[in-house]
Parts: sequence; C-alpha cells; structure tokens
Amino acid sequence: KGKILVHIQTEAPTETPTVSPTGPTGQPTSLPTSLPTSPTSLPTALPTSLPSSLPTSLPTYEPSTKPTGQPTSIPTIENATKTPTPAPTPEIPLPTSMPTAYITETPTTSTVFTNAPTGLPTTLPTSLPTSLPTTVTVVPTPAPTTYNIPTTSPTLAPFNHTLLPTQVPTDTPTEIPPSGQPTSSPTFEIFLSVLHPEIIVTSGFAIPVKKDYYENAVMDLGSSFSRPFTGLFGAPSGSDGSFGIRMGGRLWPSRTTFTVDRYIVDSLNIILKTDILYSTRSTISLTYQVRDYLGAAQVLLSNLVILLTLTNTDTNDISIITCGSPNSNTGIGNCAGTVTASWFSTSNDISITGYVTATQDGMASPGYIESNTIVAILIKTATYAAIGTTDKGMLMTIPQYSKYQGTTFTSSITAHTDINSLTTWVITLTYDPDVLTYVSGTASSYYNSPIITFPTSTTVVLSASGLANGVSNDDVKGIDVAVATIVWRVNSDADAITNDGITSNALELMVNGMVSSNTVKFVSEQLAQINGEVTTTSSSSSNELTNGQITVDAIHYKGIFAYAEQNELINDSPVKDENVTEIINILGITSTTTADHILTSDNNIDCILNNSEYDTGILDPSNCIVTLTPTHVNGSADVFISVQYDTNNVLYGIYTTFIQFHIWIYKLYELSAADP
Repeated sequence: KGKILVHIQTEAPTETPTVSPTGPTGQPTSLPTSLPTSPTSLPTALPTSLPSSLPTSLPTYEPSTKPTGQPTSIPTIENATKTPTPAPTPEIPLPTSMPTAYITETPTTSTVFTNAPTGLPTTLPTSLPTSLPTTVTVVPTPAPTTYNIPTTSPTLAPFNHTLLPTQVPTDTPTEIPPSGQPTSSPTFEIFLSVLHPEIIVTSGFAIPVKKDYYENAVMDLGSSFSRPFTGLFGAPSGSDGSFGIRMGGRLWPSRTTFTVDRYIVDSLNIILKTDILYSTRSTISLTYQVRDYLGAAQVLLSNLVILLTLTNTDTNDISIITCGSPNSNTGIGNCAGTVTASWFSTSNDISITGYVTATQDGMASPGYIESNTIVAILIKTATYAAIGTTDKGMLMTIPQYSKYQGTTFTSSITAHTDINSLTTWVITLTYDPDVLTYVSGTASSYYNSPIITFPTSTTVVLSASGLANGVSNDDVKGIDVAVATIVWRVNSDADAITNDGITSNALELMVNGMVSSNTVKFVSEQLAQINGEVTTTSSSSSNELTNGQITVDAIHYKGIFAYAEQNELINDSPVKDENVTEIINILGITSTTTADHILTSDNNIDCILNNSEYDTGILDPSNCIVTLTPTHVNGSADVFISVQYDTNNVLYGIYTTFIQFHIWIYKLYELSAADP
C-alpha cells in the first residue's frame, strides 16, 4: 500500500575513448535551395593548344560565291549564324586591304555559318585537360536519404546532440579529432534533462507522488531518472499493470510490470444448499465465500486448502470432505460429498452439523479460518412390508426423497410370480395430472417392446406379450422379476406449499393381468404394492401398502452472496471530473446442486448503508452500484453495505448478506501541464 519507485538508468562510458569520429569543421550558415544537375554527354577530343590572346573583333568569312568583278570594299559576312565559343580561327584569312587584281580561281571550299557570335570571350583558359572523361556522373534525383537536405537551420553547435544513441556502436572510429584526445567522459545528466524523460503508467493504475520530478530527477543518482508512484491498489486485486518510458518524444517499447497484491483469506461464510438428506439422495452440498481483510473476494489462492467437517450428533462420528477451490474473481466455491450410509437410521431422523475451514500459509494462530456452522437432517430410511416367496403380484418402487418442481424421476416395476413364468402382462398406471406428467415407459430386456395406450388423461396402459429372444421361462419366474421402467416429470407448477407439498396417492399401479407360459392368468385386477416415501409393514393397511405418495419441493434460494471486482476504491472524481462507480454483484444460492443464479438486476434486490448517518459522505450504494462523486469528501477503511433479497415468499422471507469497501480520498493534489 506504500510507494513504488521506478527509475531508468543510462550507462555513461567508464573509460576515455582513444579515438573519436571527426566532426564538421564549420557550421553552415544557410540551407541549399536546389540539387546539382547532371551532364548529358562526353567530349570527343582534347584541345592541343591554348590561345595566346583574345580576339579584338568578330570574325568574318568568305562569301559562298566568287565575285565576278573587282571588289570595291572589304567583304562582309554573309549568313553567319553559328556562334563559336571561343571564337575559332578562320581557315581562310580575310584580306587586310583592297585587292589589286581579280581572282583567277574559284575557291573549292567555303565554310558558311548560320549564326555569328554576338560577343567576345573575356578570359583565357590556364591549362589543357589531360584526359577525356569516361562516364557521365549523374546526380541522383532525389538525393540519397543518407544526405537529406535540412529543413531548418541548425540551432546547436555540431557536438550538442539532441538525441542519445539507441544502441552501443558496433564500429570503432577511424579518425582522431584534430584537437587531440578527450580528457573526460561526457556528462549524460545534461542529455537526460534535454530529452525530458518521463516514466508513465502504460497499463493498470498508479498515482505519481510528487510534482517537480524533473528538477530532482538526477540528483545524487548519476545518469538515472526516478519517479515515485503510489495507489497501485486502485486496480482490482491480482490485476497486472506496467510502467513505460517516454523520452525524446518517443514511447520506448520496454516495460516494467507489476501485479496488484492479493491477500490471504481472512473470513469465510457458507450457505447450505441441501439441508434435508435421504439414504437415496445423500449428497450434502453447500456454497462458501472467502474474503481478505479488506473484504475483497479476490484472495490469494496459493496453498489454500478448503475442508468441510461433518459431525454425526447421534454417534459423534466425524467425516471430512475436501472442497473445490474458490473462483478467483468472486471468492465463491462449492463443496459437496456423500454422507456415509451408516449414518442414516431406520428408526429416527439424525441431525448432523458441519463447518468449513480454510488453511493457508501466513495465517495467524490457530492457522486457519473457520466458517459459520450449518445443520442438516438425515431422514430416517423407509422400510417396507416384505414380499413372500409365494406371493403373486407386482411392486413399484419410487425414490423416497422429495421431488423438485420441474425435475424427473424414475419408478421401476418388478413382479413376484411364485412358481409361474410371467410371459405376458398388462398394467395400468393412474397419476395425478396436477402433480405428475408421464414421460416414457419401456419394458425390461426380458420382454418384447410393450404396447402403450392412453385411455384417459390420467392413465397409461402398458402391455407386453412374449419373451425376447434368448430369454427362458426360468428367467421370468420367482421374486423380483424386472418388468418395466417408467419416467415421470414433476410439474413445474405443482403445489409445494399446501400440506408441505405432500400429495397422497399421486401415483397408483393396477395389475390388470399376469399370464404364465402355459397361458394361465394367475393375477387379475390387483393393486401393486408401492415402496416409496411412506414406511410400511406387514400389518399396514391396503391403502398404506399401495400409497404412491409424492412430496413436491420448490427450488428456491437458500441465501445470497455479494462481491465486487474491486473493494478498495480511490475517489479521484474531483481530478477526472467523472464519478467512480463499482457494481455490487449478487449471487443467489439455490436449494439444489444445480447452478446458482446472478440476481444483480433483480428488482427485489436492495443495497443499504449500515451506517447511513456517517457513510453518506463517503459513497452512494443506490441500485447496488457504489458511486463516488466530488461531493463525497470522506474516506473510510470500513464501509459496510447490507445487501438484501426479498423472496416474496412467506416460507423464506428476506435473505441478507454484506459487502465491505475501503475508500481513499485525495487530501492534496496538484495538476500541471508542460511542453513535451
């Protein structure tokens, strides 16, 4: 619950380097505005001499035709359009004075230019080239990315870097700085402050402890940066979180992870699901919930052992059953086991008590947590009138235990035939349609498939004639000859209230006929004995012997448990400008071994502050949603909320449980903003 200190470390060199890369010799004063262009062709020959002087006038050329008479003036240039650069030396010298005689021969060649130069060169070359280029060097377009043109003028000297290296160099510098070897290691603390390092929460929840962490980041810590955090418990117990580093405008991929602590079990409560047990339904089932010292259901599960201890109050015998582990989010677990058969009595009901213990490393003396105590009743085992070896008729057996609405059960029918082989039979089942629904009927493997008819809405007739292949007459003779199996469903709306849900004679079996292998009907229109919920003896009346009593039980809630994903909350609503909320989940524990039910959205659920006079300044539990707002200005280590579920049933009333919250508030906080 204290503070966590997270820091990053940047390693400085431990030795002065012997070589160092050569930096630039000057600082640029402006940015280039364009890229150089590429030549398009190569020269074909070298010049052989240099001109010794500049021309003093533009060249003229001989006309393309020979004059027919003596010229009267110095010839002028005709059709000169080429512009030599530099001015070429004419192949035929121009006359410097008027000729004194006619030309006697026509020139054989004549150079005619189409464009005369328009100006004189102003400089002479100073040397001759020594070789011709062999390739044309083309300037890349665009320029290589390694030599990008800067987009802004530099603001720092060449060695005032703005980013630290991201990895150790793989090559050794090959040039020595002109100024010689460095005399000390670089100071990385300066670089950290320039890069604005920041440790942030990348997942989970944590609160930075102090404001001015930049100013004190590297004090007495060398090349490192630290930032303290608290409030990691602002996330659910057992959840994970992580810290990351933002530096140089970049969120670095490395993470430091943490897990919100879970604590050992501090309390344990149980709800008994099956409080009435029978020798034919002897599984005791209960649901438990564990919590830590803060009331959170997300407890530490390692080395946790949950045991159910049962005691027979009649004999003081003890039975221990190992329970399943609790759910990591709800703290709720189940515990079930079979009660020893010898604990049931045929003379009276037996009371048993039980409690659950949780043991775990780190628990204080006595080293375990003990639950509340539960009590269950073992209903005495029913006994029935014996069937004699010479008796003739049938017996239907139904389970002794009460039947839940909407569930099915099976009744089995057997025959006692004396010395006869039962090869053909006809039976009629009569049932109360307000309680039961016929589902199916099958003959035993001794007989062919029965014919099934429904004469009325309350009766079913089954008849079978002949034995199945491979069955002998001896197989269907004597006591306890399997005849048929019937499946029934208890109506979902069957009355479970009136007379404690008991319906006498809800089921009856009439044996219409039992025929032997020699076609003798040795039983006709006789009620079958029923072994079920009622104890019978040989002296019982006919009504008792043939009574198909059915006790209906409603599946109902036996209690409730409540939990939240997070029981330790930080009221940071004044900082976030939004309310803090946490849903209270409610689980209804049913009276059967089937799944329990979430009741959170049930209209019959209510959540009330135990100490409404004081706790209203801490939180609001309306609609079973804990809400923290800026108007809740108090904190508390123990806010208890009573959770109630109204069954709207006079038999069960209102179930109540509680849930505990630990609320933190900010006593002092500061908000600030800064450039990255």
